[in-house]
Amino acid sequence: MTAADPKSRFWSLTINSTMESVRLYFDPIRHLAQWLLKQRHTKDTTTAEEQPLPPLAARYLLELFLPKQAHELLIGDLEEEFRSTVYPKYGRRLAQIWFWTQSLHIISEIRWTLYVKVISNFLRRLTRG
Repeated sequence: MTAADPKSRFWSLTINSTMESVRLYFDPIRHLAQWLLKQRHTKDTTTAEEQPLPPLAARYLLELFLPKQAHELLIGDLEEEFRSTVYPKYGRRLAQIWFWTQSLHIISEIRWTLYVKVISNFLRRLTRG
């Protein structure tokens, strides 16, 4: 039989079924684990002011490498999907990982397109001259 002391969440009283041994012990780890499990299963109730923010460094890299015309369009779409779909479904950590992967993918595609344009312009000039 186990009973928790109502004054403290961290103290537990264990009594053997034959009443031979009584043990009072301090167990904060067990209670912390139970609290974490409860927090994990509670629904996220963020208000409009508390909306999750995507990683700031990833957003900065997008602004740095994207053409100015595409800033609002691409970053806005990524942030909207981050907030409305990915964050509620997978949580903060996985949503941030998703945002990073999407950002790096977009940056790599833009860099690759830029390299192809530079190389094609260079080859075009070589064939003319």
